Amino acid sequence: MHLLRGRCRSHFRAKGAQSKLRLSAALGGNSHLRVMNPKIRYAEPADAQVISFLYQELVQDPKVKVLSERISDLKNDSNTALFVAEFGGSVCATALVSICSDVMYGYQLFAVIENVVVNSEFRGRGVGACLVGSIEEFCMQKDCSKIMLLSSIERTESHKFFEKQGFISSSKLGFVKYRRCFASQGAGA
Repeated sequence: MHLLRGRCRSHFRAKGAQSKLRLSAALGGNSHLRVMNPKIRYAEPADAQVISFLYQELVQDPKVKVLSERISDLKNDSNTALFVAEFGGSVCATALVSICSDVMYGYQLFAVIENVVVNSEFRGRGVGACLVGSIEEFCMQKDCSKIMLLSSIERTESHKFFEKQGFISSSKLGFVKYRRCFASQGAGA
């Protein structure tokens, strides 16, 4: 397993699934303290429950279902990485990055980031910046030409964060077409 050396030390080791209670305990009632150096690592199957909790903070959708088997599958996919940030033994953030092929510049790749979530108790304390730094390093190792992401239009605080991390919102316009709007939905849509 390759170790990343970003702005924050990255550690890749398995941890058990953490619950909201354990996450709050890690804060020890000191939620005003700035977290400077979380551990960034690849997600493990045992992280499924806490990643599901984080995704609920992002979308509040009862259909969210993070499967430990799927996380295990991703560990074998060299073009996809599910990262987590850990502080005090608890996962407090996650992000998924996918490497995409392109033909415009020979074999140059690009990356897409999805589902960036930092637990609300940890926002504004450097956790997200460490996570993005590790993603950038992963993308540099893959020789990506760019990293793209979409963010819901109403998440203005997230937009400020992404711009602070160097993402430019004025150079491209993103579009999404969800499955329910596909022209030929077919069975199982």
